[in-house]
Amino acid sequence: MRPGIIIFLFVFFYLFYLNLTGVEENLKLKEERSRLERNLSGEKTANQKLEVESKLLQTDGFIEGMAREKLGLIKPGEAAYKVIIK
Repeated sequence: MRPGIIIFLFVFFYLFYLNLTGVEENLKLKEERSRLERNLSGEKTANQKLEVESKLLQTDGFIEGMAREKLGLIKPGEAAYKVIIK
């Protein structure tokens, strides 16, 4: 065989190998991107829920309700009752 053909075949197979590894890497990156996009979508949904909850937590009615429930606070003029279940 002539040296030119050997060099050509070597370069051809080397480039073919590089192309295969590039395709494999590209597929892995596409899968990772897809996974990350799904995660991002889920995180956006969770973030929206937290924003709604945060707005609710800042309302006067909610704060008053939690103070009454957790701390047993009452308004002036109200009477506090404690129910005892036997």
